[in-house]
Amino acid sequence: MKGLVLAAGKGVRMMPLTEDKPKAMVLLNGKPLLEHALRELEKTGVGECGIIVGYKGEKIRAYFGDSYKGMKLKYFLQEKQLGTAHAVATAEEWIKEDFLLLSADVLVERPLLEELSEKKGFAAVLTLRHDDFPERYGVVEVEKDAVKKIIEKPNCAPEGALVNAGIYRFSPKIFEAIRNTKKSQRNEFELTDSIRILMESGEKVGFVELDGPCLDIGSMEDLARAEKAKR
Repeated sequence: MKGLVLAAGKGVRMMPLTEDKPKAMVLLNGKPLLEHALRELEKTGVGECGIIVGYKGEKIRAYFGDSYKGMKLKYFLQEKQLGTAHAVATAEEWIKEDFLLLSADVLVERPLLEELSEKKGFAAVLTLRHDDFPERYGVVEVEKDAVKKIIEKPNCAPEGALVNAGIYRFSPKIFEAIRNTKKSQRNEFELTDSIRILMESGEKVGFVELDGPCLDIGSMEDLARAEKAKR
């Protein structure tokens, strides 16, 4: 199974740290955020990993080169920041099998990636978590072993509702759904819209629940919390 990591973002809310480097290269306990993601993918047994780069992507290429601890690396350029679905589409020609997708700024650990790797029989598998403020995210409704509905940033949602953590396993079927995805109100091609298209076409979308906190590094405050949690 291949891996794919989103690492094209600038990280405006993390200035001045990102003034001369991409968000994925911000240091967390002495190592770039992206390295934490690659380390867990390598420990999971992923043999090849694609990295989607954009803002100052040459810094990422120069640091990591063509491999990480024996895991082959390949780079894909997202020239314009047009959303997560647009980013994933840059790797379509390279991916011919199921793959794991994560963002460099969302910290994950091997047990979760192993659980996703073993979750077969779905066109897509989402990682879900409970959140006290679910209206800030994509709220997900499930039934038995499948996702039934995704509501993007609803006006209201019950405290502790399941939300999308942004860590996935996809089959190559996601690329056809991406091709049929229209721009959102944010003028971006959203991956959650592509997943809805998969579901509407009759494909089964599964899920795993994240057991424990989700460390999403979106600001300097998040980085400080993650540094404490990772010590």
